[in-house]
Amino acid sequence: ENWLGCQRGRAQALIDKYIRVNPATEKLAERMQMELFPDNERTVCAHVSGSDKFMSSPKSIHQFEHHLTSFLSAEPKAKALVVSENFRFVNKMMGHFGNRIVKMPELYVKDESSAKGKKAITEHIMIQTVLLAKCDKLVKSWSLAPEFSLYFHRQMKTLNAPGMSIVDLDLNKNSLDDKQSACYVGHKCEDEPLVLRSKSALLSALKSGSCTRRCTAHRILKQKGKPAKDMKGEKTAVLVVAHWQENLAWLEKQPYCYLVMEKKGNGDDVGKDPSTVVVNKGNEASSFLQFIGLNYNNLPDSVLMVHGDHKSEHSVDLVPMMSALSLDAYPYASLNGIHFPFLEYDDVCDLHTFWTQIIGPEEFTPRSIIDVSTACCAQFMVSKERILKRSQNFYDRLYDFSIGSDDEGHDSAGAVGALSKSKRAELLAKHPKALPGCEKNLAVEFNSFTRGEVLELSWHKIFGEEWRSS
Repeated sequence: ENWLGCQRGRAQALIDKYIRVNPATEKLAERMQMELFPDNERTVCAHVSGSDKFMSSPKSIHQFEHHLTSFLSAEPKAKALVVSENFRFVNKMMGHFGNRIVKMPELYVKDESSAKGKKAITEHIMIQTVLLAKCDKLVKSWSLAPEFSLYFHRQMKTLNAPGMSIVDLDLNKNSLDDKQSACYVGHKCEDEPLVLRSKSALLSALKSGSCTRRCTAHRILKQKGKPAKDMKGEKTAVLVVAHWQENLAWLEKQPYCYLVMEKKGNGDDVGKDPSTVVVNKGNEASSFLQFIGLNYNNLPDSVLMVHGDHKSEHSVDLVPMMSALSLDAYPYASLNGIHFPFLEYDDVCDLHTFWTQIIGPEEFTPRSIIDVSTACCAQFMVSKERILKRSQNFYDRLYDFSIGSDDEGHDSAGAVGALSKSKRAELLAKHPKALPGCEKNLAVEFNSFTRGEVLELSWHKIFGEEWRSS
């Protein structure tokens, strides 16, 4: 099973790069889906094809029957879509479940050898494949249509939709064989850094081996660099870029697989996967937090988070830096060259307000400007282990704060709204007193820039460092 997941991960990366479902075909499939399932029922699908025997051992009809019966019995309102030429099987299932068994409409072509006939057959198979990709559970063998439906499902899946449950009837269940299989052996590393265009593309690339340290080192050498000693093996690393309108040509000159988080309205967000587009609030923080929240259960072993510029007043050129990084040197480290030995008192006041009201007062111990030191400007590398020390809910709450989604004191544009005096007093009374010399404020009244700034000054603490970070 692990071996198969790895191989499918490789294939998904190639399909995401080179293949897309024709929009016209997808619309035809959606129209057929609405006709077959007008109430949008949950569906189990079975592809029972006579051609299966040419690519694998014949599957017993009882195997398909068992899985369909199990699903439909557990979910009384669900239906089953059956793609099959075996009328006996279809009629038997209809005898058990009546109209809850939906047969894929058949296609009759007068001349299958003609160009028109071949086109009609191809379109019909593609519609079948897209319909299978929209199922909640798929019972399959190695036939081409159900196999491709897995990859199309990952491409078409909406941001928060659950994944499709898959039953591979051909799968070898021998755990020893699975343990001894070597998906990565012989995998040829790509010479160019892989661009990850979606959440599903990230997952596929992590499984395929393309984003391993071994492959990153391969690209460093191709770029005439010298990899660090720990840049080897199968641990994974991905570069996450918070992009506004900077020139991103430099990304092709660095060695890591990379994913660009676009800001809404920047001109490059149109047509991009929703998992990579972020509302333009909270500076780079909202981009980083959306990436962590959406990929919390499938993070690479190391995550590098940077801005869209490879050169800035607070950082040396990121291109040569990327080739020289030692990922095991620190579980968290800034990639910037400016360090704040202490903060201005206004920043300490804002940090106190943010941590005591949004995260929790017990974690905020600084009381003066010298109690906090950190690097400037929010570019860093962090290990998966450090990220996972905090819960997914924690990062989701920070993301909501960064964009102002749950604030009583902000309108839809993110500007401070007018809280009544009584309401403001009520909210202030819920929180600890301000530090001496600080005005007591509400974090929900921070503007978009300040939200990003307090997160910028907090990343080191969020990821397990002390308040005074060297």
